[in-house]
Amino acid sequence: MATEGETSEQVTGTDPIETSTEPKTFTYTQEQLNAIIESRLNRERAKLEKERHDAEAERAEAERIAKLEGEERIKAEYEGKLSKATKERDDITKQLRLTEARSELASAGLDQALAERIVGKTLEETKANVDAIKQAVEAEATKRVNAQAAKGNPGNPTGSGSGSTSVLDIMMRGAGLK
Repeated sequence: MATEGETSEQVTGTDPIETSTEPKTFTYTQEQLNAIIESRLNRERAKLEKERHDAEAERAEAERIAKLEGEERIKAEYEGKLSKATKERDDITKQLRLTEARSELASAGLDQALAERIVGKTLEETKANVDAIKQAVEAEATKRVNAQAAKGNPGNPTGSGSGSTSVLDIMMRGAGLK
């Protein structure tokens, strides 16, 4: 029973990340929906606060530089521009690493949404992370297939007797990712 301020309404929606042809339907209580919205609002507030803080720091630095004279002013302006260029380079490098990670995930047959979690400092580190995830997924899939086979009901997941489908493909299909 709902208490004051709470409702027992349920909100349904579809998962926008789902890639299968049949959309999954989720049911949320009002409390769950409120928690999701509050979480998103908190993220946006933190982002806005960081932007505000950065703008204030930039303004303060500009005021400090304006008070300097001659060589000190030129040096301070140079250091500011160098710092900004370094940050932009780092942002571009991060985006490049994410693109490389998505490519590696796609070539391994894994969900590209994992890219944020596995991107490394170098392309080699990212490839190693992708390989580790692929091995873990295949090991888990093999374990589950073997457990099902031990029960005496392995079934025919491919619909044909050829056995040409990899364990990873079977698991991905079972999870609705293919």
